Amino acid sequence: MLEDDRPATESGSHPHSSPVGTGPSDVLGWHGVSVEVQWHDDEALVLIVSGEIDVLTAPQLQEAIELALSNRPGALVLDLSEVTFLSSAGMGVLIACQQLAGDQTRLRVVAEGPATFRPLQLIDLDRILTIFGSRRDALAQD
Repeated sequence: MLEDDRPATESGSHPHSSPVGTGPSDVLGWHGVSVEVQWHDDEALVLIVSGEIDVLTAPQLQEAIELALSNRPGALVLDLSEVTFLSSAGMGVLIACQQLAGDQTRLRVVAEGPATFRPLQLIDLDRILTIFGSRRDALAQD
């Protein structure tokens, strides 16, 4: 887990905490997928996604990403290392996220192995998305 050395406000939460990221680590969960939310260095918001991203869970992932982007982080890291299945619906969410982030937020995707990187590579999303092999590499980029 990443260290959370960000300054606290009087209420004890992060100044960018509303509506996602009210603590050092928050977990949003739905049937089949969960998203852990972490701030890193007061600049990057990390979403650690685990489980299966399919037609049923992709909308929940989209919602979590939209909430994260509403915090206007400088960087949004989507860590898919713990994802066991990534469907075309999930890949559509990643494309939509890239568009939502625009020029305001640098989007970084952590994907490795056959469950995540291989499907992204097969349809050339590795040419559209900025993909890293580890969360550490994604956070070190700047």
